[in-house]
Amino acid sequence: MPHGEIRIELSVENSDLLNVLYTSLLPELREFRTKRGRVNLLKNNGRLVILIEGGDLSILRALANSVLRLIGATLETLNKLFNE
Repeated sequence: MPHGEIRIELSVENSDLLNVLYTSLLPELREFRTKRGRVNLLKNNGRLVILIEGGDLSILRALANSVLRLIGATLETLNKLFNE
C-alpha cells in the first residue's frame, strides 16, 4: 500500500499564542486517527508542526483540509476574542 506524509509548519512568534493554539488543537487532532491515516501535533522552537500520514492520496487530502479548516477556525475565534 502506498504511503504518504504531509508536514505543515506554522511559525508563531508569540509563545503565548503558540501555547494556546497547541492546547486548543491537540484534543481535536487526537480524534483524527483512522485505519487509513492519522495526524500528530508538535511544538518545536516557536513552530507548530502538524504531521499528516495516510495510506493514499484521498485520505491525505481529506485530513489536510480538515486540519487547515480547524486551524483557520481556531485563529479566527482567537482573533475575535482578543481583538474586539
